[in-house]
Amino acid sequence: GLADYVMMLQKSIYSVISPEGCAAILWQDSNSSRLAAAALKLTSKDLKKLNIIDEIIPEPRGGAHKNLDKVAKLIKKSILKTLGELEQLDPNELKLRRTKKYQEMGIYKE
Repeated sequence: GLADYVMMLQKSIYSVISPEGCAAILWQDSNSSRLAAAALKLTSKDLKKLNIIDEIIPEPRGGAHKNLDKVAKLIKKSILKTLGELEQLDPNELKLRRTKKYQEMGIYKE
């Protein structure tokens, strides 16, 4: 699906395939998963740079799993802030912004 705004936890990954699956397909060797992970650009930092995501939600020290209450509050804060901003926009403006967002994603050559 399409979204007006995409958030991602700082230490999470976002990909259509696992690094092992990618390596198995591209190089017939699932042991090349580190190489595949680098090529997939699946970290929050990589995806922000490629304009795939709009926001990186910081995680508590040690990762989200170490403090679920804190990370839930951080996620809630980001969602409420973004919903407040998006609700102010005209539906046609949202549609135009969404179209532009997806047209400008990633790296490509014509």
